[in-house]
Amino acid sequence: MKRLSRYIGVLLLLPLFSFAQKITYSDLVKKNSSDLVVDILGKVNGNLLTFENRGGTKHNISIYGPDMALKEKIALDFIALYKAFNIDFIIYPDFFYIIYQYQKSNIVYYMAAKMDGNAKKINEPITLDTTHVNSWRDVIYNVITSENKQNLMIYKFKGKENGISFITLLYNDKLQLIHATPYPMDYDLRNNSYSDFQLDNEGNMFFTRSKKLNGSDDLASVDLLIKNSLQDSFSIKNINHGWYNMNIHVDNANKRYLLNSFYYMQPQENIEGIYSTVWDAKGDSMYGSRLTPFPDTIRKIARKSGEMNTAFNGYFIRNVILKKDGGYILVADDWYDCNILVCSISNIGVIEWYNIILTYQSIHLPFIFSYFSTFTSSERVHFLYNSSNKRKLLLLDNTVSEDGKITRNPPLKNEENGCDFMIRYAKKTGARELVIPCLHRGKICFAKVDF
Repeated sequence: MKRLSRYIGVLLLLPLFSFAQKITYSDLVKKNSSDLVVDILGKVNGNLLTFENRGGTKHNISIYGPDMALKEKIALDFIALYKAFNIDFIIYPDFFYIIYQYQKSNIVYYMAAKMDGNAKKINEPITLDTTHVNSWRDVIYNVITSENKQNLMIYKFKGKENGISFITLLYNDKLQLIHATPYPMDYDLRNNSYSDFQLDNEGNMFFTRSKKLNGSDDLASVDLLIKNSLQDSFSIKNINHGWYNMNIHVDNANKRYLLNSFYYMQPQENIEGIYSTVWDAKGDSMYGSRLTPFPDTIRKIARKSGEMNTAFNGYFIRNVILKKDGGYILVADDWYDCNILVCSISNIGVIEWYNIILTYQSIHLPFIFSYFSTFTSSERVHFLYNSSNKRKLLLLDNTVSEDGKITRNPPLKNEENGCDFMIRYAKKTGARELVIPCLHRGKICFAKVDF
């Protein structure tokens, strides 16, 4: 499961003013421990749902009201009974699916249960697929959904003596099977690297395959692979060569696929700039493509030390935020101190402006408090991150305007509460609402932030 989904909404107008935030905390609910995993699922029928997995055997859903008071905690005994693993949640406004798998003897079962906003089963779990295996490592199930959640795709890899069998199962939102495809695939992690798999609102699957150069980490070429919803094979489009960290995103409104990466001119050389391609899914053709080198002005800001030509060698693309005009905001960060690159790209791949948010995060900041979260309201894009201040963590809020100007807003930290925000696990739960897990003296609570 993608931990604590970080889906970003559509970017509209971004005025420069700001206003105060209201923070509502839940009670301290659990003692933190190394075997506890907590996820924010989202809102169902007005209830905020969170998931707890302790030690892989105890699974609970907690239900919170609008005031963040705990209503009830539900034990998912039907999952624990089979020692389920790889548990996923697909959230709708008035129900949600739990999708999980377990092994019994030499059979792996992939299951789904429909639940209401009070975490009660609407129906008994159904079997989506089964696979005969010699060990659980022989098969890998995953699920992806379209943006409108009208299409769900299960895909699995099953190892064979002569390669890997790649199987897709396309369902609608009622979990009715639309199309099943077995496909023998050259899925070679040693000689290729792959982007995440994506599903558009038409049920079409796509991803990129980057072929490595002579077995090294350098790339020789990049292909875009597209499987239309009712077809059994992939169409393969050669994109270009020499790129890495390929990020893909679907623009359903304009029926386009957005492909972005950093690029270098020769193997083992420094990052030169940004490569952007806009693929027209409807016309099955390239709509726009650009290579844009970084100017020295932005390299000077990004550079921490050393030469300017190495300034972006540690950056990775994290998010893409869609704009109304078909363009988008690309967000990347520095792997070492989490400075954030923000740039606006047009609907044909032309970069319009750059800026960098200097977070000043310490490399010694614990993992659960590091990183950042991006929140888009109807007026602005917020970048939230922790910063140390006299051994205390402050949650800082920077906003970016439509022309790239950065505004630093007052911190969100409640000094009297004493909670530290685990911002990397935040989730948007409303048009102006963000829920963030917090840690207070070894115990976990949740903070609802209304912007």
